Amino acid sequence: MRRDDALIDALSGGGPVQTGSADDHQLAALLANWRAEILEEPMPAGPHLDAIVAAVDQEISARHSRIDAGKRKRGGGPRPGTGCGCDFRNMGDGQK
Repeated sequence: MRRDDALIDALSGGGPVQTGSADDHQLAALLANWRAEILEEPMPAGPHLDAIVAAVDQEISARHSRIDAGKRKRGGGPRPGTGCGCDFRNMGDGQK
């Protein structure tokens, strides 16, 4: 009982903990780490998931708008003579 009280007092004071076995040392380390986590400054609250989803949706919409605006500037569809997919460089020179 006294050893338990000494362990609790040492942990609460943040001082060194005297242990008699490896199991006691593991328990003391576990409790000391737990205490340190509790006493740490809490992490700041991050953005809510709804705010993240709204920001992603807004960025996707803005990107689509930029792409659509670029298509309108260029005149939209394909231009004559481009993109037929044929290679006419070797036609008619006798190669088979």
